[in-house]
Amino acid sequence: MKISVELSDSELKDVCKFTGLKKKGPAIRKMVVDGLMLQKRRAFVDEVLAGKFSAEFKGVEESRAKDRRDSRRQARLWR
Repeated sequence: MKISVELSDSELKDVCKFTGLKKKGPAIRKMVVDGLMLQKRRAFVDEVLAGKFSAEFKGVEESRAKDRRDSRRQARLWR
């Protein structure tokens, strides 16, 4: 879909500078797509911090404990 937007010359230069693109159309598109992705990430993080999501990783603590035991064992053998 094509739309028209009004930007000042300095804003358009900044868009091109920050996207690394020289052509105006692709630079504006990249800026919009990146902005949308950032907003989606922010919304997801807000939901996670609000407690709407949770995850349990079975065996993680046991695995970490085993890694610590193995590290101590390797350190003793090294000496």
